[in-house]
Amino acid sequence: MHGLVQQVVAYVDTDAGGIMYHSRYIELAERSRLQWVLDKSMSFETIAKEHDTLLVVHKLSAIFHAVAKLEEELYARTTLIKISAARSRWQTNIYRGSKLITTVTADVVAVSAVQKKLARLPAALIDIFSAQVSHFTQKS
Repeated sequence: MHGLVQQVVAYVDTDAGGIMYHSRYIELAERSRLQWVLDKSMSFETIAKEHDTLLVVHKLSAIFHAVAKLEEELYARTTLIKISAARSRWQTNIYRGSKLITTVTADVVAVSAVQKKLARLPAALIDIFSAQVSHFTQKS
């Protein structure tokens, strides 16, 4: 639950020195965020069709605490830490064993799937997401 994704660092993920590219951490965070949604028995396709909503990354930040190397096993876990009608904030922590190596934070906004314009996050979707999160800040 909670967006847990496991990945072994492959050659394609690394530079010539065997260090994982920074973009791969962000990709892993995105996969973890998708898994978080799937863990809630939803999908981005369902959200688009049933709520006329696309969840689009508006702002992204990453803090790199340590590097990942070729063939290391990584775990990513995503948490929804803030939600409102204007945006949601998702935090993904990436670990090598029990050591935190990267924190990726994504501010996500809603866009109408039909009109392709910025929209408010539907109240029903806020309720679905926030009801299944153990700790978050909800702000109107």
